[in-house]
Amino acid sequence: MTVSDEKAGAWRSLGPWEKAKAWEKASPAIAEALMRIAEQELRHQRRLAWAETAMHVIGMLLGFGSVIVLALVAVDFARNGAALQGAAIFGVGTATTAAVFVTAARRRLLRTKLLLTR
Repeated sequence: MTVSDEKAGAWRSLGPWEKAKAWEKASPAIAEALMRIAEQELRHQRRLAWAETAMHVIGMLLGFGSVIVLALVAVDFARNGAALQGAAIFGVGTATTAAVFVTAARRRLLRTKLLLTR
């Protein structure tokens, strides 16, 4: 075992407060800088969470809007004597819209699981 390995082991064995004291001794302004960085990271994570929530809401509204448009197209087809084609457009369109939402939800779930296991 080398001297650097022994020092690294000693550093790892220190608790967080002892490490903070050692860093403060080496560089007096390090604590404030680290706290500022941590606060910036927290603000960034909150903004990302809000942006993700906004994207979910916008996606849901657009998905709902597309289903309404499909329903209106199907009604128009039915009024013009093509009820089967209108029902097919509505059914296929709604199914593909639902598939997009299910796929996106599964992708988010997998991404969350991957982030939690890191």
